[in-house]
Amino acid sequence: MRGRIALRIWISVLTAFSCAYSAPSGSRFNIRDIESEIGNTIKGGLSVVQDSRGYLYIGGQRGLYRYDGYSFKSYEKGDGSDSLQTGKIQSLASMEDGGMWVGTRAGLAHLNTRTDAIDRYPINPDLGDGMDDHHIQALAKDGSRGLWVGSHKGLFHFDYETKAFASFYGDIPFNVTRLAIAEDGLVWGGTRRSGAFSLNPSDGSFEWYRTYNDDGSSLRSNWITGLAILDSGSALISSRNDYDSGGNLLSEGGLDLLNIETKTVVRIDPTIAGGAEATETNVTAIERDDSGNVWVGGLSGDLYLLDASMKSARYFEDPDRQATEVSDLALDRSGILWVARLNGRASIVNTRSSELLGWENDSRDSESLSEGRVASVFEDRAGVLWVGMWGSGLNRYDRDRGTFQRLFPGDHVSAMLEDSRGRFWIGTYKKGLALLDRESLSITQQVTREGLGTRHMRIRGMLEDSKGRLWISHLHGLDVMDLESGLPTSYRIGDENESHVGTGVIEDSSGNIWWGTKNGLFVIDVGSLEYRAIQEVSGKEGSGGDLEGNIIRLLHEDSSGSVWVGTDIRLNRYDPISGGFEQFDEAAGMSTPVVVGAEEDAA
Repeated sequence: MRGRIALRIWISVLTAFSCAYSAPSGSRFNIRDIESEIGNTIKGGLSVVQDSRGYLYIGGQRGLYRYDGYSFKSYEKGDGSDSLQTGKIQSLASMEDGGMWVGTRAGLAHLNTRTDAIDRYPINPDLGDGMDDHHIQALAKDGSRGLWVGSHKGLFHFDYETKAFASFYGDIPFNVTRLAIAEDGLVWGGTRRSGAFSLNPSDGSFEWYRTYNDDGSSLRSNWITGLAILDSGSALISSRNDYDSGGNLLSEGGLDLLNIETKTVVRIDPTIAGGAEATETNVTAIERDDSGNVWVGGLSGDLYLLDASMKSARYFEDPDRQATEVSDLALDRSGILWVARLNGRASIVNTRSSELLGWENDSRDSESLSEGRVASVFEDRAGVLWVGMWGSGLNRYDRDRGTFQRLFPGDHVSAMLEDSRGRFWIGTYKKGLALLDRESLSITQQVTREGLGTRHMRIRGMLEDSKGRLWISHLHGLDVMDLESGLPTSYRIGDENESHVGTGVIEDSSGNIWWGTKNGLFVIDVGSLEYRAIQEVSGKEGSGGDLEGNIIRLLHEDSSGSVWVGTDIRLNRYDPISGGFEQFDEAAGMSTPVVVGAEEDAA
């Protein structure tokens, strides 16, 4: 993306007494084509998924790629059993424990996303070295028990404990292209030229849905490209045109709505999207968004959005007509729809509007934001918004009702963090560090530093680094906590008598910990834990390459690798190439040079 997408830094210049948040809406959509870095890197996207930490993984014709919002990391074909079997990645499934299952054209592989270790699991082990003659085209997670695997030779279940495969062939051979698990445990699958099926795993019985006639009572086509199990007790099934060996059209594809209970089919008319071009019968991918609408991609490369009623749609034409077949659609947790295409181009669609809502305390409403100053705001991986207040505790926002639930009144909640294990940490300015159970909304663990009480840990910022350690910036310095033992230890800057009042802490993309204090800035190597100090040169003014201001209020790394440092007198930008700082103030168009918060958007 770098160089092709304009990136903006949104800057907060004062601390508000109310809270603002971008609210979801289905009324407006921002659509952008991504060409440069994705297209030149991936060489044909086939599958896309977001992992538990927010990274985007894209499977392509020549390997697997991880996108962190700034750059790509590639996992390519190798000769040994500790690498991918082939470069063609056809399906992906992300696990909560950090694992990523990878379906390739030469078998199944598992990637540990934290260590980058790769293991191969062949269905047919006779070929040796972890290679396989199965093309893995679909994956679906079966809770904690195992993984459903669809290949061009049938359907299989992989058991996590025994590392063994069980086969489910049914009454005919079939080439599985799509898989989905319903709430009742049924396994739904789509095949290439054999129709769709549901499998009852308890008795191994199949129910088949195919094209039987042209009267509209059966599926449009037997070449299934997508499955979505809807809340209404229906299954939305997409298909593409099917031809015989002589190239003669057997059936046109499209969208079918299957009533699971009555086993009746309603064919969705693609022309409801409007326009002469919106008559796509070759549907190649579908994805539901968080409003219940369905995004539909076709062989032509265009998109249309089908509303939850299945009665109206909005059509999106590729502006430059260079897009090719949509091979996969994936919605990430921020509301961005990623569109993978066979020619390597990609598009992203912001499915949420930019409408801004504001909240403030209402003394007559106990479900409004609690009284006081907002100290911290955090959205967890489940999409729950948490607002920490100065003096009035923690607020949990209910999106459906538009109300707040107030917790721990009287506390100063100054920082929040969800670690890689899914645990939710709360940093306060009076009671130290605590672990919150988000189900019971109770504190399950209070953390103290050895020899000190929790009241000596007045926390200002927290970070989990790439090594899995928790850094805690507080009034009396900086602590590092091993997440296994749960015991923090002091990280010493200078001699034993030197004290630093901590502010914020971040890790940059190069593996450096940036720690802000009221006496300058410190950069710590995440591996060696050695540090260097960056402080204002006394009596020196102007933008001569040095930091201006020693009281650090803001730390933020942008997508170019620059680190923005807000101090008590100036906004500074650190250039990692030159090693110098550039200053910004009113002369650069700012309303004030004192900055306390910043966020980068993708516009």
